[in-house]
Amino acid sequence: MSTLLIVVTVMLYVAGVVFGAGFAVVQGRSMEPILHSGDLVVIIDKGDYSVGDIVVYRKGDRLIIHRIIAVYQSESGFECYVVKGDNNPITDMGDPVRCSPVAIEGVGYSVGIPEDAILGKVFEVSGIPVKIPYIGIVKILLESLYS
Repeated sequence: MSTLLIVVTVMLYVAGVVFGAGFAVVQGRSMEPILHSGDLVVIIDKGDYSVGDIVVYRKGDRLIIHRIIAVYQSESGFECYVVKGDNNPITDMGDPVRCSPVAIEGVGYSVGIPEDAILGKVFEVSGIPVKIPYIGIVKILLESLYS
């Protein structure tokens, strides 16, 4: 078991160096059934984002991992992204100062997340997120013990 952990750690480090990737731990059930609490996902550098991409953005001191459901240009000129967890009934509350509300068919009015708030997108292969299942549960447990 310890050999496997060492191999996985080295592979993650190499991916980070070679691809400029980062990592995030999924917390919560909002992206089920595709991502589960404790999954470790690979985040690739910022780039062009489009509907269907799973992105990671910072909200306060938390990282949120949700899917883009709409893209629009705000009245202020910001590129804005409406995001939502696959398992959530409503969209995330964005930044109403930089991203004015927009009407989205089948959803209603939503406020987007400005592009500069997004840290990156989850790396996918053939539309499937690259993840290490449940390895991040250790991080979640440690945070709950020391918070």
